[in-house]
Amino acid sequence: MFGTSAVGLRFDEVDLAGLLRRLVGEFAHTRPEHDWSLKVPDDLPPVVADPARLREVFQNLLANAAKYSEPGTPVAVTAGVADGAAGKEGI
Repeated sequence: MFGTSAVGLRFDEVDLAGLLRRLVGEFAHTRPEHDWSLKVPDDLPPVVADPARLREVFQNLLANAAKYSEPGTPVAVTAGVADGAAGKEGI
């Protein structure tokens, strides 16, 4: 564990690819009116973040995509490493 902050965030390594796979799978099951897809590289490095808050952020983004898109609209989620960023440096 990497520690906590003054505002109560708990920083730890998070398997972002795994988190996104679980969330997109959950939304595909509960919101089947959309065509959900996920593209993440197998070697996506972990990120340092508060796991609960990161999950909440992505849940909100996916919920908004479903809520504000017409039924049948594809929802594509893509994650990767930005130029020069890796691991604890950022995504």
